[in-house]
Amino acid sequence: MNNIMMTKTKKVKKVPKPTSVTLCMIVKNESHIIKECLESMIPYIDRYDITDTGSTDGTPELIKEFMDEYGVPGEVYLSDWKGFGDSAKNIGSRTEALNNAKEKADYAWMIDADDFMTGNFEYPSEMKEDAYSIRLGREDFVWWRNQIFRLESNWHYVGILHEYAACEKENPIVGRMGGEYKVTARTLGARNVGISTQEKYKRDAEELEDALYNENSPNYDPNNSRYVFYLAQSYFDSQQYEKSLESYGKRAEMGGWEEEVYYSLYRVAMITAVLDKPWEEIQQAFLDAYDSRPIRAEPLYQIARLYRQVHNKPRLGYIFAKMAMEIQYPQQDILFISDEVYKYQLLDEIGATAWAAGKPHVGYAACKRLIEENLVPDNERERISNNLKQYEQLLSQMHSEQAQNHVAQRMAEKTAQEKEKKKNKEKRKNRTKGSTKTSSPKNRKKRKNK
Repeated sequence: MNNIMMTKTKKVKKVPKPTSVTLCMIVKNESHIIKECLESMIPYIDRYDITDTGSTDGTPELIKEFMDEYGVPGEVYLSDWKGFGDSAKNIGSRTEALNNAKEKADYAWMIDADDFMTGNFEYPSEMKEDAYSIRLGREDFVWWRNQIFRLESNWHYVGILHEYAACEKENPIVGRMGGEYKVTARTLGARNVGISTQEKYKRDAEELEDALYNENSPNYDPNNSRYVFYLAQSYFDSQQYEKSLESYGKRAEMGGWEEEVYYSLYRVAMITAVLDKPWEEIQQAFLDAYDSRPIRAEPLYQIARLYRQVHNKPRLGYIFAKMAMEIQYPQQDILFISDEVYKYQLLDEIGATAWAAGKPHVGYAACKRLIEENLVPDNERERISNNLKQYEQLLSQMHSEQAQNHVAQRMAEKTAQEKEKKKNKEKRKNRTKGSTKTSSPKNRKKRKNK
């Protein structure tokens, strides 16, 4: 008998969906990270259509082998690198990947090789929109980006860097995939291997500079506000702060998308603080950012934090923290939201400044909520627990003093009442004596003789 080995397909619980979805990617030399991404996405897809742009590390074979283990059908398409988005010369690699996926499924979920899905993602009961945006996150902020595309709506990507999806339809309808999940953008892909973060973004800045300022560049587009914004971002991430400050200021002056204008002003304020400019200039920059988009609490939080940490003026910090606490989480916004500000940092700021502001009950309530609702990271829990204990001790002492004062006040009131009663008694007694003297027989006789 032949010795035949049977390969057992790995099982994974699939998330129900109302339509077919293929995993769409562009990859190159992602063998060090691709399995983690694929495994996190398998519950949400029916197949894969991945375009490889020149791997030399066996990435295509690794993808096929891994997907076969889970019984997921699909194909890896081999191609050359054509840039991220479309250019004057040719379509970009992301657009090519979408085209490769056409007629293979109803929707394509575009994702990067170093992205990683966590949480409990659920599809809606029906899917009819032209695209859906997905929540992405890195470190302490999140943003939303169109990632799931109806293939028959003919989407394509635009831009040499930080490309975005555009649709041939005049007014495409875009939904948002809500729920308790997050796609973490880990910046661990091939573009980040063997190079420092600072050097990577310095190269990005050079490419964007070429598109904005080199008239001979095939990508020359001097009025592209998105390029200006991401040039400022690249300068910031490569620690070229003076250049970043100038570019963010330029982007804010260009107007257009309100969220991008706001974030440019917010980064102007952050850089002004990093460069240790005069406090009046820093505070005004944060106020300008807040004024441009008053539904965002981050600028007011930064003013509160700096008043407490840098200027040792916690009472003023408390005022700005309280103002910021009145702002609800900006559900409608999609660009770079500092989740931790809304989740716990503002409450923490209240807890740290309410003592000095003479509002111990407010500080106690803030610290208590942070601990009881488990809102804080583990490395902050001990500090906030200690703050809570100090508030408890202070309030206990205040209640004890109030009780003592209440007793003393009651005793004083009682003493005063007794004195008043005694005084009134004396008055009544004197009036009685006077009345008796007037009515004596001797006095009546005198009145009669008259």
